[in-house]
Amino acid sequence: MAIPSGVSTVLPDVFAVREHWDAHCPRQWVEQARPAADHWRRLTAMTSDPFEAERRIMTSRKARHAMVRSTVAAALAVPALMLASGTASATTDDIVTVANANLDHHACDTNSAGGQGYNSSCTGAGGSPENWCADFAAWVWAQAGYNVNGLTPAAGSFGQYGAGLHPEPHVGDAVVFNYNGSSGQADHVAIVTAVNGDGTIESIGGNEVTNDPATASAHHDGPYSGAVGDSSYWGMSISGYVSPTN
Repeated sequence: MAIPSGVSTVLPDVFAVREHWDAHCPRQWVEQARPAADHWRRLTAMTSDPFEAERRIMTSRKARHAMVRSTVAAALAVPALMLASGTASATTDDIVTVANANLDHHACDTNSAGGQGYNSSCTGAGGSPENWCADFAAWVWAQAGYNVNGLTPAAGSFGQYGAGLHPEPHVGDAVVFNYNGSSGQADHVAIVTAVNGDGTIESIGGNEVTNDPATASAHHDGPYSGAVGDSSYWGMSISGYVSPTN
């Protein structure tokens, strides 16, 4: 069966090709190639018009290419959807879970994620542990899936984060102590882990218990009054609270 004049070589002589395979090719090759030959035979068998046969072949190829493109696009979209859903599922309960999982840890201890310390807690002071309350709070937020852009090892960076300080505590907030809005400095920051009905709160903060960053630990505090202002529990002033953002 010869290809008629004017018809491109996209139309295979499926009968001649099939006979050639059967006569000259190893049996394994024949079996692997047979479905393709049968496919082209079905496409061309129902018409004697060579141009119509070629049109059917091209249409089939386009349909298959479109299906492949759609499948690839769907596959590529899956990771993005998974990432988006992971971010959206972050809750303040996750913050509490992460904070509790790191209680009593020190600046250079293995954290609950398997790494060493909390951001630069272990080496931030010229290779030695730095004051790491802000490191701990930012690390906990990040592990829980929240945005920590703009936060630094300085506790005062929390006062400039997101919408800034507000007076009402919420679970998962950062409680900031002795914040000076003019200088952007603060003396301490911790994570609110409970807000009680009597107005008291509980928190977990890094770099507590001792005054030496190398021996200080992540510690649970409270209940203590969550009112903004001087805190007899801390001997410092509660300046306000900062809520994490996605």
